[in-house]
Amino acid sequence: MKEDLEALLRRRLWQEWGLTSATSLILAFSGGRDSSALFWALHAIGQSFIAAHVDHGWHPRSADWAARCEEVATAAGVPFILRHLPADSPGEGLEDVARRGRYRVLQELLAPGQWLLTAQHRDDQAETFLLQALRGAGVAGLAAMPWRRPLGTGVLARPLLDCPGQVLHDYLQSRGLGWIEDPANADPRFARSRVRQQLLPTLSRLGWPDAAPAIARSAANLADSLSVEADWFRRMWSDYCREYPQEGSEPRLALDFLRRLPPAHYRVFLRQYLRHRRMALPRQEDLRILLHRTAQPSHGQRLFWPGVETWMQGGWLWLWPGDLHWSDAGPSGLWWPTTSAGIGRGFAWSSRGDGSAAPGRRVHRLDPGRLVGPLHWGRPQPGMRYRDAAGHHRPLKKLLLEVGVPPFLRPRLPLLWDRQGHLVLMLGFPQWAGLGGRADGPLQIWPQPEDRWDFALKFEEPCSPR
Repeated sequence: MKEDLEALLRRRLWQEWGLTSATSLILAFSGGRDSSALFWALHAIGQSFIAAHVDHGWHPRSADWAARCEEVATAAGVPFILRHLPADSPGEGLEDVARRGRYRVLQELLAPGQWLLTAQHRDDQAETFLLQALRGAGVAGLAAMPWRRPLGTGVLARPLLDCPGQVLHDYLQSRGLGWIEDPANADPRFARSRVRQQLLPTLSRLGWPDAAPAIARSAANLADSLSVEADWFRRMWSDYCREYPQEGSEPRLALDFLRRLPPAHYRVFLRQYLRHRRMALPRQEDLRILLHRTAQPSHGQRLFWPGVETWMQGGWLWLWPGDLHWSDAGPSGLWWPTTSAGIGRGFAWSSRGDGSAAPGRRVHRLDPGRLVGPLHWGRPQPGMRYRDAAGHHRPLKKLLLEVGVPPFLRPRLPLLWDRQGHLVLMLGFPQWAGLGGRADGPLQIWPQPEDRWDFALKFEEPCSPR
């Protein structure tokens, strides 16, 4: 079996993916059977890599497991990194919390362009397909795990998705190599454990002994369909951006464009749009309601699902990350740019003209010569008014509607005023120029963290192994 697994890795990493033995990779190393087999196979073929272990801290022996992983890596001469799962990791249920938290921790280790390898195999792919099917997933969910996908500034890669789990087991056993048995893998409280320990064996007893490879093939076929769907969306998005050339980086879609799409095309377009915005997809019922509402000439209606807030206003369907909000830790008090660049509470500035500002359209470009300092940050108050360019007093509430500030952001939106009571800017909404604003002003101000305010679509490359 040695030649099979090691030959597979040589072919996958060096021939199909264009890496070399000197490429510095990171291996997600739990110490379990699968990551141990990948660890030793990488070591055997002379691949350069770092073993990274994330201690979830949930099991009484988790510290012992982390120490064991370090011992294995040290004995093999492999660099080792230990990280701990943050206590505040988000997610729905323990499995989801562990998965999301683990990837978030590992993502922080990746240098730009660096690859993270994980040891999921063909049986894991079949389990993922069944779990997604039982949740009512669409094509993206049923395509299960991609071979490769972006992870932060690096790449997450799964080189063993076409390799049976038994091959990994035999590889270790034939060499007398041990591994850590995590009792959670057999705990029936977890859905994946029930699929692995009960559902797949039942299918085998009922006459489908090859259920796992057959299901994995179905996932691969759906991955091809997903790729075709993604190509269609790219063309549609190009058409959309030609028709609405200023809207590609705004968190909204034109209702008249959506209303021209047949229902099935509408659903696919919206799912792809959200996927490329890295936003949560709606449930089928939420999508049905959204389709119905956007077909009507109405406005002001809100709909939200976990992670996304939507509403219709002024001919647009706005889609905002539900967790993008200002807290008490945001900008407040007096401020004046006494240095050429800096970072405040929830914002940053630069007057260097060196490209320090965040990309996109969330940057305010101001002329300091037209500002009366010192400035101060405030928040909207009931009945608040501001003076427009003509000197007229207008309700702030009306301006917030015109600019498209989300309803859930309005109460705590940071507002920058000068000492004469003029509104200078509304942080994160530079489409309203405000006092002293001009397109090429030397003073640039933008919200932080800047990546959360980047609403441009992030297109991924195809994820086939070849």
